[in-house]
Amino acid sequence: MNNLTLNEKKAFYVLVGIFVLFVFEYTLFDLRVISSNLEDIISIFILGAIGMYVYIQPRAIQKTRNRLAGYYIAWLLVCGAVYMILYFGCGFMFGFGMSPYKRSATGIITNVLIFGSIIVLKEWIRNFVINKSERHLAIIFGAAIVLMYTAIEVNIIDLLSARSVEEFTIGLSEKLLPVLALNIFMTYVCYVAGFLPAMAYMLVVNVPIWFFNSLPNLEWIVVAVLGVAFPLIALVALIETVHHTTTRKSLKSKKIKSDPKTGNVLVWIFVGIFCIVVAFFTAGLLNVFPTVLVSGSMSPSINRGDVVLIKKISEDDEIYLNDVVIYNAGEFDVVHRVVEIYEEKGTTKYITKGDDNELRDKLSIEMKNIGGVVIARIPYLGLPRLLLESGEYESEINGG
Repeated sequence: MNNLTLNEKKAFYVLVGIFVLFVFEYTLFDLRVISSNLEDIISIFILGAIGMYVYIQPRAIQKTRNRLAGYYIAWLLVCGAVYMILYFGCGFMFGFGMSPYKRSATGIITNVLIFGSIIVLKEWIRNFVINKSERHLAIIFGAAIVLMYTAIEVNIIDLLSARSVEEFTIGLSEKLLPVLALNIFMTYVCYVAGFLPAMAYMLVVNVPIWFFNSLPNLEWIVVAVLGVAFPLIALVALIETVHHTTTRKSLKSKKIKSDPKTGNVLVWIFVGIFCIVVAFFTAGLLNVFPTVLVSGSMSPSINRGDVVLIKKISEDDEIYLNDVVIYNAGEFDVVHRVVEIYEEKGTTKYITKGDDNELRDKLSIEMKNIGGVVIARIPYLGLPRLLLESGEYESEINGG
């Protein structure tokens, strides 16, 4: 403590206050000794007390030029809007569910007052802590507030109490990592841009969800990809922007609207969106997914090493003769052509055959076994994958 400056000591005292909230989170709050409404009120009270202490201190100045504040606010507003478009876009792809928030007029007002106050206070405090420290301690103070904010929002004890590796992985990916990534991004935003841009972003990505009856009902892997990838991509784009705006000699002029780097930021955002879509695509989260053919049973129409695009189907869809389908054959999946369709005891059954095979497949399949229909082929794109394969298979594929 003796080595800290006066401002750093004040920032440290604020961290102690946040630690008090952390202790409450893992004692009274975690043990459900009090109601959730009282929990929110106590959280606001503690954050409000810390915020009042911050308010009476000299203003914390971010590490970049004040005259760029409006630019960064606009930047973060656009970034938040892009995230919401992606978020609700995922809802149209994967479905919607009922909102967990109260939808009455009183409920909406309560959400805005309680959750909105918590968001504003947290960013106000974050900005003070990160910008009251000298540059050589900013990483330490930043890491402290990132970890404590994350631990307050995500119950680590519940995560560590997972009954299986799968449950732990889902909890880690769906809850902890997205919150951690967002806190890292927001801490850097406060460091370079200050309180207002950080608050603007957080309100844009939170307030709209308090007003809708239905919200995207996303699988955990979608939440993980979107929640982790977007903040980190936005972080890289912001770092690039800050680096450019703080080193460009032309910034001696007060006009920045002609800054050509703004276009590069948009490129970063669109690249980020593209990467997220590709991640969904390759993970099979979209209606179409890719698969590498590892056998030559479908030659010459589909060769070994080709990538085929599979369109998912449901039991209400129809399969026709000569459709190339993917179906599960136990330990592996098979991509073969439908050569016969018949009815048996009221159930439609399909017989398949590889184009290069002399005999038909031994067992017939039903619609419930079929995972999708091949709609396109990309020659030889999967050859690098085959080079990494350690085994050889007959009439099967990996993936899907």
